[in-house]
Amino acid sequence: MLSKTGFYSAGSSMKDNDTKGQGSSPTPRQPIASGKLTKRFLLSLEKGLHLVSGVYDGTTRQTATPAFAEPVAPTEDREAQWQRIKAAFVDGRNCDVFENAEHHIEWKRHWDLPTG
Repeated sequence: MLSKTGFYSAGSSMKDNDTKGQGSSPTPRQPIASGKLTKRFLLSLEKGLHLVSGVYDGTTRQTATPAFAEPVAPTEDREAQWQRIKAAFVDGRNCDVFENAEHHIEWKRHWDLPTG
């Protein structure tokens, strides 16, 4: 899902649980976009996508909680959302965009899986 402006670039394909080779675990859904969290980036996103900061707190990756994670607000509410982003100190930091919160959770579950 790209914005009408085409400002952000799409990430990996959104195929449901592709597998790579025999015996491998399913590949999690990938972010559909990643980039620096600027106001321009926020305004380029479609309403309803799930925006997640690249800044996490927690002691392990599995228990990590993003400093900011919300559905992208309707256009008329983006200024208030931008103020919440700034209040969380994640403006100008890396972020990921997912189709929905469940895709983010699925992606995060696979962070610590062995790669070989």
